[in-house]
Amino acid sequence: MRSERKRFHSDRKRICGSELQTTCNLMQALAKREEDNLTGCLATIIFIRDVNEKGEEVSAYIDYRHRLKKENWGPYFRGEKKIAPSENDLSFYNWIKGTSYHTSSANFDVVADTDTLKLLFVCKSDGCAIDVNPKAQITEKVSRLDLTETSYEQAVIFDHLVLRAIP
Repeated sequence: MRSERKRFHSDRKRICGSELQTTCNLMQALAKREEDNLTGCLATIIFIRDVNEKGEEVSAYIDYRHRLKKENWGPYFRGEKKIAPSENDLSFYNWIKGTSYHTSSANFDVVADTDTLKLLFVCKSDGCAIDVNPKAQITEKVSRLDLTETSYEQAVIFDHLVLRAIP
């Protein structure tokens, strides 16, 4: 019983979106989605294109739920820190070096087809494929939100309403 109680408390995450102090539209949109991502009823992928600390243009598709569980988002929501694309994200590209990385997460499998130049993220809980091509048709299961007035060069949110909650 004692170990179950300890595990329950360590698995619970603090909702940081209530600390929102920035006018960045991306952070405002993510704060609204935070609890639904943590509970597993929504799967959000964030696309960010920005300039890193070395002055290199980088971009990434980020599994929001995965990052929420790994990091304290308080500094992001307070505007003290920017989300940085990482080689450990679902997909990362350094536009200067031409290097790319694809990494599946606990929530998504990455499917990169170099023949068709298609990049898909398949939700592990229900098998829904998210096509991030801007010309891809939007479906009932997936929505795309292109954001302006953010702290980033480009920011897009892909939301997937999950049929079976992600554990």
